[in-house]
Amino acid sequence: MTDILEIARAQALGEGMGLDREQALRCLRLPDDSLGELLALAHEVRWAASTRSSSAPT
Repeated sequence: MTDILEIARAQALGEGMGLDREQALRCLRLPDDSLGELLALAHEVRWAASTRSSSAPT
């Protein structure tokens, strides 16, 4: 099984796509010891989204 965090990272940061329902559920089912990595990924995604939106022409 491919690691959902790797998939999420590639989709969100690489392709700019969100997760589908099943992928989100897989994230919710991660073991407790994966919480730190999941939160770090969420932070990376928020950071990337904010830098994209701040560099967009107005």
